[in-house]
Amino acid sequence: MIKQFVLSLIGGCIIGIGFSFFKLPLPAPPLAGLIGLGGMLLGSWVYQQIQNLAG
Repeated sequence: MIKQFVLSLIGGCIIGIGFSFFKLPLPAPPLAGLIGLGGMLLGSWVYQQIQNLAG
């Protein structure tokens, strides 16, 4: 699982370098959108933990 995160991070860095080299806008949402996405992932994880405890 950690391997997937590391590979995703490395791939994202390579793509970010490529986009910057060609002076293209990054296809990423603003920081607030990324924080919201993190909150959604956290909420999903919390729900799964509650389901595991209850079930």
